[in-house]
Amino acid sequence: NRIANITTILNSRADYYKILSVITGKIPTKVSIDRIEVDKKKISLTVSSISLIPINTLINNFVDMVRKKEVITSLVLNSLTLSAKTGRYSISLSASL
Repeated sequence: NRIANITTILNSRADYYKILSVITGKIPTKVSIDRIEVDKKKISLTVSSISLIPINTLINNFVDMVRKKEVITSLVLNSLTLSAKTGRYSISLSASL
């Protein structure tokens, strides 16, 4: 049955809206999202800020999510950079869903 097959496919899909909503809800307002990629098993993002304090808050929020198994199950900090031109700190993160 065609409708049953469609229902099965829709029910097995990841709810990307919910995933992105939860993750972006953990990002402090003084942090800008520069890049975000989501697939079935992983989310990668690059964020930036003029201060390390909100970036620290973001990392702590994501670590808490891992501890609680809330959307993400592991977290890797890929890089931390400072732009001499803009004075902005940038981090790249990957998380398993």
